[in-house]
Formats: sequence, structure tokens, C-alpha cells
Amino acid sequence: MKAFPFSLDGVAKDWLYLQPILFNTWGDMKHMFLEKFFPVSKTATIRKEICGIRKHFGETLHESINGQDTSSSKASDLQYGKQHAAIWDQMS
Repeated sequence: MKAFPFSLDGVAKDWLYLQPILFNTWGDMKHMFLEKFFPVSKTATIRKEICGIRKHFGETLHESINGQDTSSSKASDLQYGKQHAAIWDQMS
């Protein structure tokens, strides 16, 4: 728990330091952080997008994931999903 603030940047770091002491355990802090930055609705949307990816014959997995228009919201949601997964893994 002591190292967690060093993994944050920007708004997330500001949020942590501006919080009055509302949590006494790692679980309390984890719950509040995820509720603030990764609401269930966003997680469900990203999961649905990821589950909807289809690989076509002759296409590599990399192409099927990254072959999307990078200006689309799907591409940005996938990037958000990757970041979310990385943060979730760090917190678990």
C-alpha cells in the first residue's frame, strides 16, 4: 500500500492526496479508487467491446485487434481497457 502512490500520475495522484483519510485498509482504498476511476459501467462496456473482436481468416491476432481505425472510440476504449487491466493487476 505504501508503494501505490508512486504508481499514480495526474488526476489519480491528486485524488489520492486530496482525500481525507477515508480508508484504513487496502481493500477500502482499492474499492474507492476503482469506483472513482473505473466505474462498473465503463468496465462492462470495455469487456463487451473486447468480447466482440473477431479474427478473420488470414488475419493475425495483432491485425484483428489493432487493425481498427485509431480515431474510433473502439480503439480508444481498447487502450483504456488495457490500462484498466494493468492497474487492476497491480492492485490485486
